[in-house]
Amino acid sequence: MRQNHGYKATEDGVRLFFQTLGDGPVPVVIPNVLFMLDDFSRLADGRALIFIDWRNRGRSESGGSAEALAKGIEHDGDDLDRIRRHFHLEKLAVIGHSYSAVTAVLYARAHPEHVDRVVQIGAMQPFLGKDYPAQLKCG
Repeated sequence: MRQNHGYKATEDGVRLFFQTLGDGPVPVVIPNVLFMLDDFSRLADGRALIFIDWRNRGRSESGGSAEALAKGIEHDGDDLDRIRRHFHLEKLAVIGHSYSAVTAVLYARAHPEHVDRVVQIGAMQPFLGKDYPAQLKCG
């Protein structure tokens, strides 16, 4: 997988932007940090890096049904799985920064069979006092 870019259309018609770099048997998805492509490029030796922009951010399209948008962060996890399937990956590693670090863990929790590893960089913390849905709480 040499450097390449394009779009993957979701089931609800939103096109997600991706850019790949490198070639190798270890696929690594790095969401929402395309601006750091040069910083991560040294990881491309022996790996296939796949940078993606979440919907409504970066070069990905805005949109989606009200129902889909109401899923919030879980919706981004669904889009991460769409990218995995688009590239025909059985397993992937995810490097997540800030908000995307939380998304990476939620994805791993929902799809452990498709995750090789998760690396979190500066994961954002939950908002104190917010009542999160049961599936997003520890316990």
